[in-house]
Amino acid sequence: MSFLKQLLTPFIEFEENKKKELPEQNKPATVASSQVQKTIPPADENAQHPLINSSTTPADQTPTYSPAGTIAAPQPEHEQYFEKLIDEANRNNPFFQGTDFKEFVDSKLDIDDITDENIKYRTAFNVLKSTGLTKERLLSTGQEYLNIIGRDLNAFQSAHAQQY
Repeated sequence: MSFLKQLLTPFIEFEENKKKELPEQNKPATVASSQVQKTIPPADENAQHPLINSSTTPADQTPTYSPAGTIAAPQPEHEQYFEKLIDEANRNNPFFQGTDFKEFVDSKLDIDDITDENIKYRTAFNVLKSTGLTKERLLSTGQEYLNIIGRDLNAFQSAHAQQY
């Protein structure tokens, strides 16, 4: 499971997680349109984003859709892009120096033999506690990773609005 998916798992339910649930829990949640916020920034004439380039999408990489009409799996180029975005932030941003949310997720992935999610999270946190990881640091760095993705989403929306 990619770092981006691990980062977003507490906030978003993915299709493979839904398959593990009971059938009556598999009903889609309804959200009132007043609860959905659309944050499309004003179009900037020079707005560009690496994911918006019609010539880079090969014909054999058309997305597959679930019965609910959503994309069933991420495109490989999108996974690579976001992995690179997170890795660069982790490497270059001084805020992420030391043990942070990314290392927590990586250590959680290393203990995939544990099937109970509660035990897996506790074990990963307890292992990293000795390196100075605190709950506050875990939450603040996780929120900062979400902010990085949010800023990139705003840049994408701006470039998309300009092009389309």
